[in-house]
Amino acid sequence: MEGQEIDSCIQYLYEQIRIIKPRIVITLGKYASREVFTGLNLPFSRISELHGKIFEAETGFGKIKIIPLYHPAVACYHSEMINVLKDDFRKIKDTLYEG
Repeated sequence: MEGQEIDSCIQYLYEQIRIIKPRIVITLGKYASREVFTGLNLPFSRISELHGKIFEAETGFGKIKIIPLYHPAVACYHSEMINVLKDDFRKIKDTLYEG
């Protein structure tokens, strides 16, 4: 069902991004990250390799930063991931307050 849900909703996400023109997009989890990376022509590998890193993409309204994160639910299943999530969320804060 996952693919069908994504296919039926993804165009709304891209329209919202186009309307809002965000400076930063945070993706939560593998599926959201993969879809946003694909839509912005960024190479996607694995969330474990990409999480917490900052990527830039060119859009029709300028550059935006993409920060993929693990989905927060990962901490429910793997308590050791809470510190990874905290570190990744700190990167969002740092990015927001850059220059």
